[in-house]
Amino acid sequence: MNSQMHTAAENQSEQEQEISFSQTMQVFRRLMAYLSFFKARIAAKLSLMTLEHTFRILLLPWPLKIVVDHVILGEPIAADGAGFPDYMAGIMLFLSAKTSQEIMFYMLMAGIVMVIFLGMTPNRGTGRNATGRYTGAAAGSLGAASA
Repeated sequence: MNSQMHTAAENQSEQEQEISFSQTMQVFRRLMAYLSFFKARIAAKLSLMTLEHTFRILLLPWPLKIVVDHVILGEPIAADGAGFPDYMAGIMLFLSAKTSQEIMFYMLMAGIVMVIFLGMTPNRGTGRNATGRYTGAAAGSLGAASA
């Protein structure tokens, strides 16, 4: 019995040996060789992720600003889009002649479209937890905390 425990301890210590830096680099080079088959896919994925995050940063804060300033506070919208970036000029021109209720309706529709195309939160949390269940929006929580 004692010899079996000693053998198990030896096996465990053999498995937990650290590898040297050169061995780590060999494993890394081997990994890179496998990834070379997928260069185009990796580049496409990174490009699309960058585009998506850039789009989110440029678009997401503005509907809330419109709702607060022009629906809740009732400030009129300048026809030239003053106070907004140039890429929002067309939207601001469209909204400048609308009432507060109409502006709120259009911002609600814009919010629904953004949820459909961009997801609920900037980080949708599509990972898995320790039990293997999906977390975040992938679990249907729509951005709320999930177990």
